[in-house]
Amino acid sequence: MTFSNRRVLTGAAVLASSCVIALHSQQADSRSRAQAALEQTYAAYKALNAFHAKIKWTAKYSGGMTADDFPVPGPDTIELRMQRPNKFFMATSSKRLGKPSSYLIVSDGTSLWCWRSWTNTYVETKAPAALSEMAKLLPDDAIGTSDGSAWEADSIIEWDLLATNQDPLQGAADAGVVFTLTGPEKLGDAQVNVLRLSAPAGLPFSLETRLYLGVTNHLVRAHGLSARGKHPETGKDFTVEMQAVYEIHNTQPKFTDADFRFVPPPGAKRAVGK
Repeated sequence: MTFSNRRVLTGAAVLASSCVIALHSQQADSRSRAQAALEQTYAAYKALNAFHAKIKWTAKYSGGMTADDFPVPGPDTIELRMQRPNKFFMATSSKRLGKPSSYLIVSDGTSLWCWRSWTNTYVETKAPAALSEMAKLLPDDAIGTSDGSAWEADSIIEWDLLATNQDPLQGAADAGVVFTLTGPEKLGDAQVNVLRLSAPAGLPFSLETRLYLGVTNHLVRAHGLSARGKHPETGKDFTVEMQAVYEIHNTQPKFTDADFRFVPPPGAKRAVGK
């Protein structure tokens, strides 16, 4: 059993709501504050000159739910380096159905490469003049995880905000996802506001995604995801708790050319076409 619409950040949930007028007013105000926070976050990523992040997802399951049933929204681990105008490095790794999977995207400012482990092939093309043009030059399935037979798109908010002109939460509000903003609160040594995206009705389980946004720089400092409901096969109550921790979060990294060098993995072959 696998959930088919589990990418929370896409907002793909159809929700029903019947609220009193006062609650509607409160929700509108909360949504307005949340939207303002999102716009600050989008602008902050566009303004970054350089960035280095290393992200690791962990998950806990109960009630018979497993990682194969309900995987994390993106790769298990991500390392990302960026330097404008057009240097980029992103390495990911995941495990799906017991099989390891990884992909690598590198731009040294002159050439752009994309390698996938399940084919052990890479494509190479001319690097774009700007990072926001990068996604259009890559294969349509570049940002996704495969076990060798099935492929599923990954949610990586930094990729969306740095390498595309895409709003990663576009359509979420229209689908009925409820936005709320709370904080500030302490997260490690950082002060953060918490953006919550909730789908409390209309699904066979409740679901909430949390983005922890820096109060000062408005960048994402952590992710969280909670789900609970009845297991569709056993009828048992299940819970899922996921967290993405930033082991590295550096907005003033000192890179060298070696940080954006593509080295084909052993046995990798260049593929023809995009």
